[in-house]
Amino acid sequence: MIFKTNSVVRCFTRASLFVVFASTTFAPSFAASLTFSPVGVDVQGPAKAGNMSLINNSDVPTRVQIRIFKWTQVDGKDVLEPTRDVVASPPVALIPPGAKYTLRVARVAPAPVAGEESYRLLIDELPPPIDPRTGSSGVQLLLRASIPAFFSDAAAKPNVEWRVWNEGGKLHVTASNKGNLHLKLTDFTVDGPSGSTKISATGSGAYVLTGSTLTYESEPGAPTYPVGTQVTVNAAKGTPFAVRQQVAISTP
Repeated sequence: MIFKTNSVVRCFTRASLFVVFASTTFAPSFAASLTFSPVGVDVQGPAKAGNMSLINNSDVPTRVQIRIFKWTQVDGKDVLEPTRDVVASPPVALIPPGAKYTLRVARVAPAPVAGEESYRLLIDELPPPIDPRTGSSGVQLLLRASIPAFFSDAAAKPNVEWRVWNEGGKLHVTASNKGNLHLKLTDFTVDGPSGSTKISATGSGAYVLTGSTLTYESEPGAPTYPVGTQVTVNAAKGTPFAVRQQVAISTP
């Protein structure tokens, strides 16, 4: 993930949750102490705002900071850029132990949404105040969650073109979204003469944003099909935009 500011570009792994001062990744919560419901915000016009609950499951207060970034995908990578079009209210919160806190995410840009706009909420756990007796707040394990947020008009829909090929003992699938709404790739498989092959699409990579082209692959040992073999791409089963598309195996 590429994180842009006016003067700094930082790279993060493509995961929904990040550990700032540790190497362990937790999902989908701050080490199970802070959970989110729902895990994302999806607002369809004419509505301009949506809510998400932050629940503190720990026995101590948790202070969080919420920032919102415009989210695009360039050359298969996530790009986050500062924005003033969408705001979180409030941007900083202290959540008591066992409490549920409602976060409001609102689009404040004056122009109506055309198609869909994609954003990411970065929710950072803030350290507790420094203990004046010791001058330290102790050992810190500070965590970050990255939550998707979408604002769309009622007529928006995805339109994904698919390409499938064999290479290196794996099936590879390219998804190019020519539509104006993202597609989330759940239950992602390629069905062919040798059976069904699961295709990996996790974290933010499970979302094919508008105008984006992403490539996915199976685990090693997938069936090998001759060029021209008809296979079926399946994804997003049970959703309004479920995919069941016949595709001919192409050259790498």
